[in-house]
Amino acid sequence: MMGEQVGLKIAFGIIAVLALTCNGLFCLVLLMDRKMLNTACNVLLFSLAVTDMFTGISLFVTPSYIIGPDDFNIPEGIAGDLFCRLLYSQCIVFTLGIVSVYTLTCMAVERWYAVTRPQKYKLVFSKNKKYIYVGIVWVLSCLLNSPHALEMELSSNNNSSKPQCVWVTTITNQKTRYAVAFLEFLGKYFLPVFVTCATFISLMHTVKKPNSLFLRHRGNAGVRLLRMCTFTAFVLAFCWFPNQLYYLLFKFHVTQLNVPGHHATVVLCMFNSCVNPWVYCVTNKTYRRKFFSLFRKCFPQLGESETSTAFDGSTAPGGEAKTLSMIRSSASCILEKVKHFDNKGVVDSDDLEIIELSKQKPLENKEEKQMGRIFSPSNDPENHQEHQQRDYIC
Repeated sequence: MMGEQVGLKIAFGIIAVLALTCNGLFCLVLLMDRKMLNTACNVLLFSLAVTDMFTGISLFVTPSYIIGPDDFNIPEGIAGDLFCRLLYSQCIVFTLGIVSVYTLTCMAVERWYAVTRPQKYKLVFSKNKKYIYVGIVWVLSCLLNSPHALEMELSSNNNSSKPQCVWVTTITNQKTRYAVAFLEFLGKYFLPVFVTCATFISLMHTVKKPNSLFLRHRGNAGVRLLRMCTFTAFVLAFCWFPNQLYYLLFKFHVTQLNVPGHHATVVLCMFNSCVNPWVYCVTNKTYRRKFFSLFRKCFPQLGESETSTAFDGSTAPGGEAKTLSMIRSSASCILEKVKHFDNKGVVDSDDLEIIELSKQKPLENKEEKQMGRIFSPSNDPENHQEHQQRDYIC
């Protein structure tokens, strides 16, 4: 028993640290390129990352996760009662989980408008409205889980020298308790997750159609972002389903809490708070490139060594000419992309850097000119198409 408790504390400690660091880095990536926060999808991803960071913090301050309940000094009065209802009862931790669920539901609606109702998209998800939606998600999640705060209160037992948090029964009728438990399962988890996953699956089938308007306007970049959101939703559904089902069965007196099976489900659902940034890196090259750019800024010596190797003409004959010609072809594709999409928000700092590098040195001889033609977009259609379909989307 003692070994299991130590293992759980270590697992929750690792999850809390990863949730803070990984999601903190993702928030930093978005804040460093503020233009990314002009899109509703990135605002929702930012909100999801902040929620996961709060989850990591709450694991440190909630009894029974990293710090044992006996190590907390419960205050008296109103402060102690709030501590019992919000922290000791684990109300805040699971409220943050509901926020994550409904944030992804909101993201599914946002992607549905982007794919099927592009004419109404800018009106429904305007600059101010997307922040209102984030606020609605938080308020709704808190309201849905507020009854959980009523199930625990502060008790001053005469037999104990200090105040204690005790569970209380607010609903005495057994059938009513069953009905409330089932409705909570539907409202907090099942219905929003079902709507989210069903919407993303439907959208993936829609964009793969040959005459898809979304595919023509957004290209493969839009499909990659949609695939990333879909994968994120399914990861959340997978991580939270065992715990929510287990708790529902507990309400029906089928399972018991604080046993190894229950602890495993809690670890799995808390693990979801640190996995999302990895999903973004694996499934979307735009966020992967942004993470690498941040890494190079944090460790400039590594970035300089890579740059010097890439531009070192002595490493191979014509190495500098090859690299410079490829940079020129990338710059050409970026300019073509701007003309193709006619969108002011298409070019970011990475694109501007490539365009500036392409102006550094003119082609000096026939060999370099020939190399420039080899790597030009006209002779490499796949490269040209790839740069046209970068991940700059709504």
